[in-house]
Amino acid sequence: MHATAARPAERASAAPARRPRSDRRLPELDLLRAGALLAVVFIHAASWIPGGSAPARSGPYAAAILVARFCVPAFVLASGFALHRAYGRPDDAGAFLRRRALRTLVPWLAWVPVYAALDLVFGKVAANPHDLAVWLAYGPGHLYFLVLIAQLAILLPFLPSGRGRLMAVAAALVLLQLALGALRTYAPLPSGALAWPFTYLPQMEAPFWAGWFLLGCVLSAWYDRFRDLSWLWPMALALTVLGGVLVLIEAFLVPGDQWRQGTYAFLWPSRLPATLGVTALLLWLGREVAPLAGDLWAPVRALSQRSLGVYVIHVGVLDALGHTALAGLPEAPRLAVLFVGSLAIAYALTVALARTSAGALALGETRGSLRFRPSGAG
Repeated sequence: MHATAARPAERASAAPARRPRSDRRLPELDLLRAGALLAVVFIHAASWIPGGSAPARSGPYAAAILVARFCVPAFVLASGFALHRAYGRPDDAGAFLRRRALRTLVPWLAWVPVYAALDLVFGKVAANPHDLAVWLAYGPGHLYFLVLIAQLAILLPFLPSGRGRLMAVAAALVLLQLALGALRTYAPLPSGALAWPFTYLPQMEAPFWAGWFLLGCVLSAWYDRFRDLSWLWPMALALTVLGGVLVLIEAFLVPGDQWRQGTYAFLWPSRLPATLGVTALLLWLGREVAPLAGDLWAPVRALSQRSLGVYVIHVGVLDALGHTALAGLPEAPRLAVLFVGSLAIAYALTVALARTSAGALALGETRGSLRFRPSGAG
């Protein structure tokens, strides 16, 4: 009995994921990172007006913050994409994870004392061991993202090499992520021993984000086909608008307490289609526009390359700006100054720090290198 040849679709599914050249820069990935970073800075700047946990139905600024929260899932997806594209499934897991620790955990260790001091100065945390320990366990603040990416990177050496199996694992983790997010958003919050890890989502929240990371890996494995569909960007734009509408509709369904709003809105089920729409739109637009932009693309590339440093530093800059006389400005000019000022100052400080060995290490960069592959932001 003669063996029949596998159909093309079967061969594609069974074929091991190809490992693209890691030295080939993708301008569309730069646009995704830059767009996500701008959304992060906007969220933190705008939060000085309605408050970071204000429900979207409380006003236009809170609604804009909610829509902009595509940023962290997009950063996690971009991290999975970049790491899978650069390394595939690393043969030497130990060496790979040591490199990732230098990129994420070392910056975390470097900036925790800085933000502890800033939060003490600005009265965000009391100067006693108990409150400082609780502050550290909760993140601290936006630095939680560095620990999150370090956790997710552990998955990469253990992923299946076949694209079909990779998609199956990604689908399972996306379903787990959706289930956990829905429970966290709508189910009664637990009490007792389960309250702390489930309610506060401290530094052990990888299961809530692993689906995003694996979606990035799947995108990397199939990227040649995906980018050839860039002419479909109007459909991605329509999905982006629809996703934003779904998020705003869900805002009226989610309880308005602080444990389900604000940062926890990253976990709402509607976040999945909304973020996938934005991600496809930015990647496809980058693919279409970058070749036409020429030197005008330089700011996008620069912001992407320095995204980790800007992410880490801009919150401290916002604290300094927000506690000045800006409080007397009308809301719109105040937001503009906070947004533009924190972005520009954080970028300048990132460039300055990266010129020194210690500063580059604290930012997850190699001294003198602009080729940092950031883990992202949030």
